[in-house]
Amino acid sequence: TELQTEAVPENTAEAVTGEEKTLNGTVDEIKDFMFIVTDDSGASYELSFDAKPQGLENVSVGDNGIGLYATGIQGGNNIIHNGGTLHVGNSSLGFYGEGVGAGTKNLTVNTTGITIGTMNAVGVYVKDMNTDVTGNMTIGKGSSVGIASIGNGNIDYTGSITINDKADKAASVGIYKKEGTGIIDTSAGNWTVGAGGYGIYVQQAKVTKDASGNEISTMTSNSAVINNSADMTLGMSSVGIFSNGANTVNNSGDITVGETFVPGGNHSDVTEHLNSVGIYGAGETKIYN
Repeated sequence: TELQTEAVPENTAEAVTGEEKTLNGTVDEIKDFMFIVTDDSGASYELSFDAKPQGLENVSVGDNGIGLYATGIQGGNNIIHNGGTLHVGNSSLGFYGEGVGAGTKNLTVNTTGITIGTMNAVGVYVKDMNTDVTGNMTIGKGSSVGIASIGNGNIDYTGSITINDKADKAASVGIYKKEGTGIIDTSAGNWTVGAGGYGIYVQQAKVTKDASGNEISTMTSNSAVINNSADMTLGMSSVGIFSNGANTVNNSGDITVGETFVPGGNHSDVTEHLNSVGIYGAGETKIYN
């Protein structure tokens, strides 16, 4: 968590005279009416406040970094972040939580806004646990993901999402779930899925490789439920909801599809066309719209 630059008195005399000094650093600990800041030299300062300073709850992760990484979370334990913005740099991870054993585990991230960079950046990533995320989200190109869930666990998202065009990079995804059970709930909101992107992507097939390096896709018995209430506006060749497996899609949002990309302008060969699709279901997916 980065602290916005604050002017703080160095001692009581300066507090009385009103003289101020500037302290730049990172917040190490937040308690009731006080927090600890460590500066670049490693010195720590304990600061008290009557009203919480602006930006105290903001989380900013630079490029190639991780904001929070927690594993071994057992049933009945929860990780909660409330307030402020979340900024995730390129090729970085905002919050990661991994559950173990039986019982309910939750990673809750309540923000005033989320910005996710490019090149495999992920905002919130959970494995075998539930996650509840609030805050409008902007996602960069290059296989970046807003919320990712691997294994069993529910996803509850409140807000709107903007996914940038993939351009010359790989497609990015708003909500991604792979090989697991759970319920995905999205609130009413306005999503914009840029060219080549995916709003919600659920994959229940397990992909492995043989000795020659050829991919082998095996469908698992997992199933998930997608309850989408968001309105989506799709760009060229983008997909609103993609589901592969014995999943159920319940859609109450309006999905406006985008244009079809026609390589070389050859309209006669439809097998080469890259279509924009509102809801795509495969592998015994059931769709209710």
